[in-house]
Amino acid sequence: ASSSQDLRVVAPSYVFEPGPSSLTLYTDGESKGDVVVEYASCAEVVKDSEGPKGMLFQSVEGKVFPSGVVEVAPTNFAVLDVRPDASQIQVAADLAAFMTGPGAIEITTKDGMKSEYAYQFVAELSDSDGVLFSAPTGFLFPANAAFVSKTKGVSQWIQHE
Repeated sequence: ASSSQDLRVVAPSYVFEPGPSSLTLYTDGESKGDVVVEYASCAEVVKDSEGPKGMLFQSVEGKVFPSGVVEVAPTNFAVLDVRPDASQIQVAADLAAFMTGPGAIEITTKDGMKSEYAYQFVAELSDSDGVLFSAPTGFLFPANAAFVSKTKGVSQWIQHE
């Protein structure tokens, strides 16, 4: 495939933010490797003459997606569940994507607000349903959390006894 302003991938709709956002592209073309790119929007598409059911990404104005894309991954991971007491949050991600903790994550809520939250530790769930972040004692995650991403900088959280 050549460079394009559109990128169609087979993926469930809940995995990616509607945009604008970013995703990681793994390529096997001339620039083999992985690259994080921004996208303007994405929407669910049905199977048609253009391709299979999945997601269609639109590049940001003036940019194109690279050729040779073989795999895509979110940079912002979908929240699958916020526990009723808001002390834990389940996210569609692999454990390797985050430090085991303590640490910080950026949470985007359903209304689009982004804030940084502390977590005490993160663990992989045994049923392959992502990872579970646990908040430090006295901290809670937002009930309307939609996506989680790594923080941009290095954050260190110190818990005082």
